[in-house]
Amino acid sequence: MSNNITIALDDQDSSETYSESERNSLQLRVGVGGQWYSSRDSIVDLSLSREAIIGLATALLRAAHQPIGNPAFVELHPSTPTHSTLAFGVYLHPKSCRRNIREQDFGVLERLLQ
Repeated sequence: MSNNITIALDDQDSSETYSESERNSLQLRVGVGGQWYSSRDSIVDLSLSREAIIGLATALLRAAHQPIGNPAFVELHPSTPTHSTLAFGVYLHPKSCRRNIREQDFGVLERLLQ
């Protein structure tokens, strides 16, 4: 199996093979004081530089191709004047909240919508 992935950058509306099974779901939640919220009234704003998009996308693709019993999880902390850590291809902005990125299988979209 090849370690390279080819992505057609000029055809964004084409149907990708990864989406045919309808298992490509993303869940966003907001954590405040140890409580998790996933209200439709909440807004999560994710602002990235072009380089951060490339770095994060590359790290996510690498994580997605790890063996199945080894799910990805990373906790990103905001950078400070004395400490910054590159994690999942990005540095977290000093004015950011802490971020968790984890792999989780939610099943097929049809079941989620029921």
